Amino acid sequence: MNNNRKSKSLLINPAFQLSVISWFASLSLAIIGIFFGAFLLLFRDMKAQGQAAGLPPGHALFQYIQAQETHFYQIFCVSGLIAVAVILVGGIWLSHKVAGPLHRLTCHLRDSRPDSAAPVKFRTGDYFPEIESTFNEFIARK
Repeated sequence: MNNNRKSKSLLINPAFQLSVISWFASLSLAIIGIFFGAFLLLFRDMKAQGQAAGLPPGHALFQYIQAQETHFYQIFCVSGLIAVAVILVGGIWLSHKVAGPLHRLTCHLRDSRPDSAAPVKFRTGDYFPEIESTFNEFIARK
């Protein structure tokens, strides 16, 4: 097997990687939704306090709260999209570190003959380096 691949695939093991990425996306959207709901409650409470104080609907406080709420929506949407993008890129990166070594070992075993298996080499930084060393120790015992 050639360890110096010329082209890289975005998804090495699509079923596994898409499930990891979906899980990360779901978590990030849930967290963003929780924070969004908390801020909606905050703005609602500020308006309720102004009404309880007897301020008229067009009072400067309500105008300020409305302006801040609009500004918050803009900032929150942009920062939420950036956060989701960062989390998805992180999910792809993490899933590559897990799927890559297993894919490399699978391809190596497919390409090897039982009587002359060669050592396998994982990329620096891949997870599960113990699989590489254990496999290489195993074939060295032959």
